[in-house]
Amino acid sequence: MNALCLVVLLAVAAVVSSEQCSSAQDCTHVLCDDAHTLACVRRQCTCSDPGQSCTSSSTCQGRCLFGWHCVDGGCHCGFGITDIIGGIGK
Repeated sequence: MNALCLVVLLAVAAVVSSEQCSSAQDCTHVLCDDAHTLACVRRQCTCSDPGQSCTSSSTCQGRCLFGWHCVDGGCHCGFGITDIIGGIGK
């Protein structure tokens, strides 16, 4: 039973670490519209809004699948923009 738990834990760790990026080219699973730039920010794939600066996530605006994040003064949307992913969040 302990061996099974260890195998499951290692499998989960492998999946989580495989979702991290080292450059925007690793982010083929994230869809950004023309107004946003696909980027790898702190090892996470995101759509960045070059036209918005922020001091907190509440200052970021626009449609974002799981909410905006303010990282290093820039607005970033993880997992893609809602307008191009089946209308989610419209």
